[in-house]
Amino acid sequence: MKKLFILALAALAVSASADITKLENGYFSVIIDKGYIVDVRTDSSGKGNYGYTVATGIYPGLVADQGQREAVISGTSATIKNIDLSGVERIISHMEKRGNVGLKKGTVLSQEISFDSGLLTGIEMDIPTYITVGSGATLRLRKGSIDGPVVAARSIENIGDNSRELLACGALEPGTYFIEMSEPVGNVGWYLDSKTEGFHYENGKKTAGTFAYQLRVGETVKSEFKVTLKGNKMICSVPGGDCSWHMETIFPKDGYIISNPKFVPFYRFISDMGQYLPIAYFKRVSSTPLSFTAEEYFDAMGNDRDDFRFTTGTFTLDTKQLEDHMIMTLGKKFEMTVVPHSEKVPDYYPVFFTADKDFDKSMNDIFYSFAYAWPSLSGVSGDWYEWMSLIHFWHSRPFFLAHWKSLIGGARMTDEGSVYTWGNRLGWPFPDNDVYDTRHFVVNAFEISSFCRMWEWTRDDDFLKENIGRIEKAAEFLLKDLHGEDGLIVMPDKDHGGTKYDIASNYWDDLPFGGTSAYENIYFKVAMEHLAGAERYLGNNDKAAGYEAVVKRCMERFEKTFWDEKKGRYIGCIDKNGEVHDYGFTYVNMEALAYGCGDEAKAKRIYDWMENGVTASGKADTYSAFVFAPRANTEDASEWWYMNGTGEIPRQQYGMHLENGGAILYTSGFDIIARCRYLGGDNAYKRLSEILDRFNEDDKLCGGSPLMHGEVNGWQVGTDLPFPESGMVGASFIYGIMGMESRHDGIYFRPHVPTRLRHAGVKNLTYGGKKYTINVTNRRVNITGSGVNKTVNIPPEGVLVKLR
Repeated sequence: MKKLFILALAALAVSASADITKLENGYFSVIIDKGYIVDVRTDSSGKGNYGYTVATGIYPGLVADQGQREAVISGTSATIKNIDLSGVERIISHMEKRGNVGLKKGTVLSQEISFDSGLLTGIEMDIPTYITVGSGATLRLRKGSIDGPVVAARSIENIGDNSRELLACGALEPGTYFIEMSEPVGNVGWYLDSKTEGFHYENGKKTAGTFAYQLRVGETVKSEFKVTLKGNKMICSVPGGDCSWHMETIFPKDGYIISNPKFVPFYRFISDMGQYLPIAYFKRVSSTPLSFTAEEYFDAMGNDRDDFRFTTGTFTLDTKQLEDHMIMTLGKKFEMTVVPHSEKVPDYYPVFFTADKDFDKSMNDIFYSFAYAWPSLSGVSGDWYEWMSLIHFWHSRPFFLAHWKSLIGGARMTDEGSVYTWGNRLGWPFPDNDVYDTRHFVVNAFEISSFCRMWEWTRDDDFLKENIGRIEKAAEFLLKDLHGEDGLIVMPDKDHGGTKYDIASNYWDDLPFGGTSAYENIYFKVAMEHLAGAERYLGNNDKAAGYEAVVKRCMERFEKTFWDEKKGRYIGCIDKNGEVHDYGFTYVNMEALAYGCGDEAKAKRIYDWMENGVTASGKADTYSAFVFAPRANTEDASEWWYMNGTGEIPRQQYGMHLENGGAILYTSGFDIIARCRYLGGDNAYKRLSEILDRFNEDDKLCGGSPLMHGEVNGWQVGTDLPFPESGMVGASFIYGIMGMESRHDGIYFRPHVPTRLRHAGVKNLTYGGKKYTINVTNRRVNITGSGVNKTVNIPPEGVLVKLR
């Protein structure tokens, strides 16, 4: 934390040095040392009672620490002259990876690099850890020779496999340098570049092959920039204005401090496109965790008395987290407005409310933190469509619904109706698509159900009519090619037969679900239910009746095929040889119950197994092992691993991987919905409270590894990245506690409001393009907004409400 103390001393020494000047107007205090902004503090009241440091540097382009600058003060403005300015950063890439060299203890791997113009600000490299966790190494940059002086260094810990790591270099002059990696912890290596002829060094000895890396270099010119304080605005400008602005701020990368204003100025960011990114996402990682974009501005909620709006122009946030500070690259404008602190969110955000304000705060926070962190205009592959439709289609943030209409309406499919699994790729990225059929057939079901939900919530009849033919084609593939008309879909024997020698068929991509699989058939049922409703709405009653008949057969066969009476739970699948594969898959059981499979008696047996049964750890710890979600499975599944454990991700030890005894946060959303449906609102509330308590700990279930209790995020557990489905926990308030379901003819309500909450509501629910506030008790629903004010009694079996 050396930089923090240096900055603090600089702030105290304003009157002690002629090189240090201070610019202030009651709203802002800006300390300039030798022409460098080193400390910015604010007071939104304009009374000069400045709080903790907000920024430790603001500058345009890429600025080198070289030469003497000059700050000329005029009233509440300062012109900083003689700066080295770069408007555009240049990437010099040697990242065509092939093969790698493992770093052994006692070995130093080195690569000579050079550039002839501009300033070197960083070097990036993708580092393999060979599908292990806890790896680390030390990076150093030496100037001039292989044993020259060290000009930049970084110790990296808990490296994610194939993660891109940055060695920040400040701003180094052109020349020859040597980047080296040494002091390995665990398994770690360095990729080779396939397109560059040359050599690297191993303990100083030349060895064939060039290591892969890329340089971040900025070209420079002499310039100046102006800082103006105008009321509660701080405006920075540069002649021509064609450069990105940078802001440095205090930020300890490691650890779990996120709310102490002395060390972390900001708690969260919200862009004008509606994206919500908590500062916790930036902890224990070296660069921007998610693409964060804005059209014109973003808001930063402070940890102290003030909040801020940064007007930047169109930009995508780029950050570098170093040991004790963060460097933020913004847009081509810089205007900082200070306002009093508030926890207010944009007016269009959905807001949950009950009689318990503390619960409301936690419930909204967990929803925004995971649902709204995902970029508005980002896509996901088909395995996520169902969850994204449940999380997002009932509310509207800028651009989002239109973007998703184009994704669903434009999803590719083969002539036979098989929907592409991964964007423009027919199959999943691994294993080798030229050798294996890597399709995930459940994607057809997800395309159907997400399409129908988009229409059910937006009531866009043109969207429905324009796309119903292709959706019927996707359904035909399930019904004919996968035999779904018999009641259950059955996947092809080739590669998807469900044996340990086969490959995955769904999101759980290390487990060879196949043959006749419970997971796929849950969602086959859901797809047919929604498609039947759409056909009924269009007046295609014969088609609707056909799909409804399939649903009935599916539900009957599902219970007969997958329910294990002895174990009191649903199995995973039956392979092509008739062998049952069941490793106590909690998610299969919770998702089955959440979508209406089973009954109360079966639900009680399932929860007795999950809450009291002993897992492969030897303890009854399905829920206590990770708290925020149950273990994915209770029995060791390492013997049933795709390609018999010889694939890209080899079989993993129980409890150490999220697909074998680990946990993924999204499953808790279905846990709450299932408990509401069969065990009641009070039971669900107790479990939800445990999840929220864990979420409210300092890591907020976000950021790099380890999380607060040692969890290896992204490998042993899955919470924030890349898990947009984690928004299901917040969405469980809608589908579980409020008991809402979108249908072809309205919104169905069967609430399960916990006794303590008394009522449950949501503001800004969007239906048919109009916004409503809906508030429910277990006996009635009240709907207001968009010219509607109605109260409807709810019988025990639920009620359908029409809003058109």
